[in-house]
Amino acid sequence: MTDLRQVGPEVFFVQGDIANITQADVEFLKERALESPRRRARLCIHRALEEPLHDMVIVLARGAYVRPHKHLAKTESFQIVQGEMAVFLLDEEGRPEARIDMAERSTGKPFLHRLSLNKFHCMVPLADFVAFHEATTGPFRDDESIWADWAPAETADPRLRQAYVSCLLAAPIKLPLGTPRAIPALQLWRACLAPLLRAGDRR
Repeated sequence: MTDLRQVGPEVFFVQGDIANITQADVEFLKERALESPRRRARLCIHRALEEPLHDMVIVLARGAYVRPHKHLAKTESFQIVQGEMAVFLLDEEGRPEARIDMAERSTGKPFLHRLSLNKFHCMVPLADFVAFHEATTGPFRDDESIWADWAPAETADPRLRQAYVSCLLAAPIKLPLGTPRAIPALQLWRACLAPLLRAGDRR
């Protein structure tokens, strides 16, 4: 397995200037994801937060919640290593504009996704585990990420987070950007969220 340096409960960095990631590393991340309250783990292949290119292998276990967010002046791409996940693109009010179901290349589904827009997005694992390679522009600045205030925070009641994800997965929208949205889909989306938002504080 790759020589790693742990910098947080679920964050690891590769030691040295050359990185060769193997399936053993993916299995290690799966184990760490199951141990994490957030059900995720990441292996950073870049050496420091100040580097201009950030490469990571990320594992999400089923049930992991990624709050919708967007980045200022960043481009990022996701490439599936193992498993399946849905990538949602959402408008400024939280309405889903597109859903991209990603999986391994052999399935015929998209295995590589690049997002060059300042667009709210989130990922939902569709298998027991999904492992993917993420590449994005650095350096890392925490204040360059904007978290959607219309979606549950990661510290919210797990039932609320799961209900929100269920709403996303049930939304009958799977359209390329620029396609007119269907009014019935928006009505369903609002009807699904309304009782959740009345149930308590999203944050």
